[in-house]
Parts: sequence; C-alpha cells; structure tokens
Amino acid sequence: MYQVSSFVDSSYCTAPNVAWVDSGRVVVLLLDSTAPSAPFVLNPSGGEIWRRLQRNATISDLVRELALEYSVSEDAIAPSVRSFVTELQHGGLVTEA
Repeated sequence: MYQVSSFVDSSYCTAPNVAWVDSGRVVVLLLDSTAPSAPFVLNPSGGEIWRRLQRNATISDLVRELALEYSVSEDAIAPSVRSFVTELQHGGLVTEA
C-alpha cells in the first residue's frame, strides 16, 4: 500500500479563479485572470483527478480511490498522481484547502 512519506499529505481543492467545463470525456480548464492564457485540456485520467478535487482531497485519497477504480496498485500510480497535482498547483489551478 502507498505510504505518505516524502511530502505532507495536504488537502487540495480547485482554485476559485478557474473556469472549467466537463464534457464527460475531457475537462477543459481556463484560469480566470487579466492576462490571456491558453486553456488546459485534461485527458480522462486528469479529469478524474480534477473531479475529485472538487470535494477537497489529499494525495493519499486520490491514489487510493483511483487505484481501486482502475484496479491498479497504489504504488504504481502514486508518483503520477502526485506529479499531476503538483503541476496543477504550480499552474495556479489548485490550492491547498
């Protein structure tokens, strides 16, 4: 089972200044700011993470839920989930709750 060790397992949520549309297959995000920005298009797995972040989630929550849903080991997906949430955070799309 995946263990939280090298980072604080904070709770994350979507940033309030992000407009988004969920087509059911992909999620499109647009950072609402005065500077123009390109939309972020999330693939189906990125969309699954985004939807779960609507209710605030820790990395451990995300890893556990996705591993169960897709029948994969937590250890196999944990690095990708952590990396993706970090990328969203650096892009200003999610914040610590």
